[in-house]
Amino acid sequence: MEVKMLAIPRTCPACGQPTTVYQDPNSGVLTLYCGNPNCPAKGNRILEHFVARDAMNIEGISSSTLNTFVEMGFITDFVSIFHLDRYAEEITYLPGFGVKSYNNILAAVDKARNVKISNLIYALGIPNIGLATAKLICKSFNYDVVRILNAEYDELAEIPGIGGVVASNFVEYFADPVNQREVTDLLKEVNIQPEKQDVDASMSSLTFCVTGDVYIFPNRRAVKDYIESHGGKLTGSVSRSTSYLITNDTTSGSNKNKAAQKYGIPILSEQDFIKKFNIKF
Repeated sequence: MEVKMLAIPRTCPACGQPTTVYQDPNSGVLTLYCGNPNCPAKGNRILEHFVARDAMNIEGISSSTLNTFVEMGFITDFVSIFHLDRYAEEITYLPGFGVKSYNNILAAVDKARNVKISNLIYALGIPNIGLATAKLICKSFNYDVVRILNAEYDELAEIPGIGGVVASNFVEYFADPVNQREVTDLLKEVNIQPEKQDVDASMSSLTFCVTGDVYIFPNRRAVKDYIESHGGKLTGSVSRSTSYLITNDTTSGSNKNKAAQKYGIPILSEQDFIKKFNIKF
């Protein structure tokens, strides 16, 4: 069967501005970026990321609902999401909505006001800052909001698992006056919740990458929570500093498996992980 290669667009189909291709140095994954910070498609995508489950976890604001609210002018930035009550009548009478839908959305927004700093950092959509990386950064600064927001390049680059690209992206984001203002306003809307401190630090010197489906733990998030509760660190990609790759597909040809083999990093199945660290349920 003939395989056709898709042409990489040189310009963004949404705004017409030039695009660039970024290659993750660890996983080798290629990602296409639009360089226009005001691209309308990028704006909606960032807002979708902000309300997602691992970010602010605002249930009830689906992609279609978000797009509708943006088109109607109800949502213009992160902070405006917390003031949808200004448009109670308009939302209630929108097709497909009603009093119950409106109340459910407001309840979800109010619930999201109580958030951990690591989830908030991830929700901002900083390039190359996944949830695991956000947690790693916040933990390294002892969850101190002021220290995190004012972190310097050298401080970030010294954290195991944080490279120069991530450190630069983080510092550049918070050096932008527009971002500074938005984050300052956002912090007035939320209540930062304390992070669970490590009680058992048996994994304190280890860094794990967890990928794929799990069958013994309830879900992959439970595996990650277990690791963090025992002092371990998480990374979204495999690099030389990774201690273990956990995947039930130990023989696949995925980029993460290949990277683990390249660097001589042990690949553990879920059962191997449970046995090695004597995990009891």
